[in-house]
Amino acid sequence: MKVGGNVDVAISLTDSDGMNLNGVVGVAVTASPPTNLSRVELYIDDVLVRSNAASPLTYDWNTVTATNGSHILRGEAVYNKRRSKTQIAVTVNNSAPPPPPPPSGWPASYFTGPLGSENILPAVSTGSLLNLWSGGVGNNADSRALVQSRIADSGRTPDCVATKLTGADLANGDSYSLGGAGGRGEIWIHSLGAVPIVSWDWNVTPASVAAGTQDASLSTVATRLAGAGYRIILRLWREQNIQNATAFFTGDINDTQPQLDQIAADWKAGWQYVVNYFQTNGATNVGFCWCPSEKANRNNVSGQSGRNQLLATYPGDAYVDWIGADGYNRAGTSWSTPTHNGWASFNEVFNYHTLGYVNPALVDEYTSKPFYVWETGCKYDPSSPSRKATWFKDIDDVAKDSMSRLQGVQFFDEWVSAESNDWRVDRDQVSGTGLPQGNFDQTTYDGWLDLAGRARWNVGVAGGAT
Repeated sequence: MKVGGNVDVAISLTDSDGMNLNGVVGVAVTASPPTNLSRVELYIDDVLVRSNAASPLTYDWNTVTATNGSHILRGEAVYNKRRSKTQIAVTVNNSAPPPPPPPSGWPASYFTGPLGSENILPAVSTGSLLNLWSGGVGNNADSRALVQSRIADSGRTPDCVATKLTGADLANGDSYSLGGAGGRGEIWIHSLGAVPIVSWDWNVTPASVAAGTQDASLSTVATRLAGAGYRIILRLWREQNIQNATAFFTGDINDTQPQLDQIAADWKAGWQYVVNYFQTNGATNVGFCWCPSEKANRNNVSGQSGRNQLLATYPGDAYVDWIGADGYNRAGTSWSTPTHNGWASFNEVFNYHTLGYVNPALVDEYTSKPFYVWETGCKYDPSSPSRKATWFKDIDDVAKDSMSRLQGVQFFDEWVSAESNDWRVDRDQVSGTGLPQGNFDQTTYDGWLDLAGRARWNVGVAGGAT
């Protein structure tokens, strides 16, 4: 406590000696004696900030709004026939602390992206993050309730929760309304104690971004996310190797090689432009996930491997924090893995190279960055009611035995009416098309809850949701 004054008035600062003030500091002005006292006043740099009819006067000074350096606090006691005053000099220092050192146990290359040493990782290198993409049943009003039910049933908060940024309202919009009326789902996610991860389906070409014609939208989103003040992962232009991707496809069957080369160059330039724009406009709390589709990763383009064309769009380690992939066990006659059609385990969807397939999976391609499954889910097999539950539980064994770089899995916890499939982690699925939602299935849900409770998935986020 620092005190200055005379017989009539004194100033005190709570829990501070007046040097290197930061954050919110309590200031008190006390007048003595109180007889014939008219009022007590507090001035900061000759500006009146608080007046009170009685003593003591208290004031919470948010020093973040002041410049770093010296300031004068003056207290005045106004009596019927006289005015008494005193002042003290203080120093404000709200300089940002140095970033924390990188979590131990990780390759140095994990910290060369936009987030640097603050990349979002499990708290220990043998752990993985458990994440949720929760759109409910496509009804925005159900989304928050669904996330909260998963927290209640599992007895834990997901490490990360995803939302989707779409539409015209880039300043506040959230297609899942996880933030309630008015959007801003990342705020609600953070209030849970989870890291927000945002998917931005930006329907513009990377070439137009690199040309600077999309800066108005960039400014809106960068300002919005920077204002959060905590770490956020942004998935930009998801599944770019799918022909009906929101923004861009990595090539067409009729494209020549020079055309494919130009597409790749434009894509990299656009991505790099976005990252540089965020970094130079204060959104340094935002990390970036490069996230193709694992299934489309196996297609061919104009006689050239679709894999090679996809890899040519990689913007570089300095512009990426996470490598992501989307993939599902769609069962039936679908090819969810290149090894066969029909039912596919998690290992077969994301780690098929270990099963003898000639081409490496995405997890094998970029070992310089942490690998996250951004979207995944499993269909229900009515002929084997426990099969979906086993699919969930087996992910833990896959992570331990053959996917040591699997730093997180995000479950697509949503019913998709357009696909007539219920991907939610607690649902069965009636066979056929054009059918309603699946029914709650305890066996299926117990399988996911079993995974959510295992040690690997409960190590937390390094640095917390900050």
